[in-house]
Amino acid sequence: MMRKMILVVLVLAVVSEIVKAGSKCQDEQQAVRGKGVFMPECDEKGLYMKKQCYRRNRKCWCVNPKTGEQLTKPNRMKINCL
Repeated sequence: MMRKMILVVLVLAVVSEIVKAGSKCQDEQQAVRGKGVFMPECDEKGLYMKKQCYRRNRKCWCVNPKTGEQLTKPNRMKINCL
């Protein structure tokens, strides 16, 4: 009986950690939150928004939504990331 209870607790702990795990974009947001540096924007699925902007210098660029890899140079002009 005690073994089953311990097993259930362990399984619940593992499941809890898996559920808490964020996406790469969300993890990056958490790491820089409140530090006054660029913070990526994520969509509802946790992917990077195709267009990223740094509000301090008003420059935007396009990124790969899965990896966050920068695809274009930062630009103050209007940019369209398809």
